[in-house]
Amino acid sequence: MHKRAAARAAGDPVAGYVGELGAALAGPARAKADILAEVSDGLTDAAEAYEAAGLDRAEARRRAVADFGPVAEIAAGFQAELLCGRARLLAVCAVVVPLSVLASTTVLWSSSGSPEDARRWREQPDGVLLLAQAVDASHLLSALVGAVVLVLLARSARRGGGVVRLVRGAGVAVLAVQGFAALAGWLLNAVADLPPEHYAGMMPATLVFGVGTLLNATVVVLAVLCALGSGPAAAAPARTEAA
Repeated sequence: MHKRAAARAAGDPVAGYVGELGAALAGPARAKADILAEVSDGLTDAAEAYEAAGLDRAEARRRAVADFGPVAEIAAGFQAELLCGRARLLAVCAVVVPLSVLASTTVLWSSSGSPEDARRWREQPDGVLLLAQAVDASHLLSALVGAVVLVLLARSARRGGGVVRLVRGAGVAVLAVQGFAALAGWLLNAVADLPPEHYAGMMPATLVFGVGTLLNATVVVLAVLCALGSGPAAAAPARTEAA
């Protein structure tokens, strides 16, 4: 990778710089491509301005790159931008997915359930009913965490600083809520004393719950990525904040 970057830099300083910047960034491919295109256009415009002032093309492009700043410093700022984008997506999913699952399952369970199903639930031990309430509460807690993260991201964008810690904290918080929800759901299914025909009658709600599980898995993946920062480039913004 470094040899290829050196070869690009030897032929074209702008292409070399953009290549090194791309290697230093970690994040969604589309967002990275937009950033690199923006940088490339900016460097090209700056180089053309130097050419118009009388410099030859090679020197103009070298000067534009030198003026732009070291790759490590520039990458730190863009990496924070990528991290915020990922955290924002996580926060939105943490709000929308659990609330959608909660609303859908509540409507389906109440509409497809029979008086016999309601009686079976009332006869469940208090611990089972408490676990069912815990599962519902975990959906609301996830939405609350997502909303708080969105607010904190907006404040961070205005004030600057603390982005990496905020994104990692968001990932850890959402993972904790998802872990709690998974544990409560598993315990509920394990201890609930319901006959097979009860679940057969609730098949639509069960299918919705299955789709919700897949969507929650997506939230977990995003949370893990946020909790880990962003791979090899995460250290750069962290050093910038420490400074």
